[in-house]
Amino acid sequence: DTDVDYLLHDRMRWQNLYTEAPVKVFFPDRASVGRTMFDLKVMVVDNNYIGIGNFAEEGKMKLVALGDTVTVGGSSVVFKPTRYYSDYKDLPIRIVKNETFAAVNSYLSRLKVIQAEMDGAILHLSITDYSHFRAEDLLNTLVEKYNEDAIREKNRIAVNTGAFINERILIIQNELGDVEDSLARFKKAERIVDVESAASEYLSQSKEFNADIVQLETRISTAQFMKDYLSSSFKAMTTIPVSSGLEDEH
Repeated sequence: DTDVDYLLHDRMRWQNLYTEAPVKVFFPDRASVGRTMFDLKVMVVDNNYIGIGNFAEEGKMKLVALGDTVTVGGSSVVFKPTRYYSDYKDLPIRIVKNETFAAVNSYLSRLKVIQAEMDGAILHLSITDYSHFRAEDLLNTLVEKYNEDAIREKNRIAVNTGAFINERILIIQNELGDVEDSLARFKKAERIVDVESAASEYLSQSKEFNADIVQLETRISTAQFMKDYLSSSFKAMTTIPVSSGLEDEH
C-alpha cells in the first residue's frame, strides 16, 4: 500500500524498505483504512511473535502473534511475515500509516508531467520518492490506469456510434421507401393523362426521384460500412473516421 511506509534507520537517515520489509500490514476492515493513522515501532522477536509499540514511546512494546488481528490507530490490523522476516531480527522497524487522502496529495505534489513537444501527444512523467522501486511502480500504475480509462472511453464511443448508425439506417430506409412510393404513384398517375403533354414533366420528376434513391442508397451503404467497421474485432478500439458521410438530423 502506498499510504504505508516501512522504514529502517540507516546511519543518519531513514531508508524506505518498501517491498523488502520484514512484515506487511493488512487491514481486514477496508472501510476504515482511509482515515487510519499510526506510527509504530516493530521488532522481530522469533518465528511466531513480533513486538509492537508507539514509536514515540521508548521501551513500551507488547507481543503480537503473526497473523492475529489487533487494534492499532482505531482500526483492525494484521501483521504477516515476508520472505525478509528473518533478516531483521532485533532490528527496530518503523511503520508509518498515513491518511489515504494526505498520501494522495503528497504523491501529487511530487508528480511532474511535462509535454515532450509543443502540441505533441507524448508526455514525460516523473515522481520524487524515497524508494525508486515504489516510484517506478507508481508511474507504471498511472500509465496502466490511463490506458484502461482510454479503452473504456473508446468502447463507450463505439457503442454510442453503433446506436447512432442503426438509427440513421432506419431513417434512411424509411426515406427511401417514401421516395419509391412517390415515384410509383407518379408513374401510375402519368399513365392516365396524355403522354405527350406529360412527357417533359415526367422525365424531370423521374430524374429527381431516381437521384434521391441513389443518394439514399449511398447513405445506407455508408452507414452499413461504418457499422461493419466498428464491429470488426481489429478496429473495435478505434473511433470512426471524421468524414463518415452520416448526418445527425436531430
